[in-house]
Amino acid sequence: CGTHEKVLQMTRWTYLLAGVAVLALSAQSVAKEQTAPGEPVTWHATSNTAHSITGDVVYPPNSLTFANGTSLTMTAVANAPAPWAMFSSGSGGDGEIYKLESPADPELLNGNKLCGMPDQPVTYVMIAPNLKGDEMVLGVFTGGDAPTANSDPCATYSYEL
Repeated sequence: CGTHEKVLQMTRWTYLLAGVAVLALSAQSVAKEQTAPGEPVTWHATSNTAHSITGDVVYPPNSLTFANGTSLTMTAVANAPAPWAMFSSGSGGDGEIYKLESPADPELLNGNKLCGMPDQPVTYVMIAPNLKGDEMVLGVFTGGDAPTANSDPCATYSYEL
């Protein structure tokens, strides 16, 4: 009877250690997938416009760097609804509005411009993630005033994280 109890105790101990190992490996895996605040994040182009104009985008806080190496420096100014931000789930969302430090309409991939409106440089961008945080829509705006929920972007680009 004593041997049987020892075997059960060893079996429980083995399962406990196996469970702890699985939890440790899971936590390590999750930690690798999530970037720390302030670290650059790469958005992978998913929409046709993103593929042909911006390519993949690297987003270190307060700037965007496009596939051709062009960067825009920006400052966060507000949050607002982004009804134009559509995701594969079909839902819109809110976004963070950034003002460009130097308004511009840079030439990106294939000779395309970020907004493509002659004599109207991009002044604001809005970054709108979906609720799960695995998709991102970039809205591009011209004009002197920060965009609102009623503002139409001159272009939108969709990405996956």
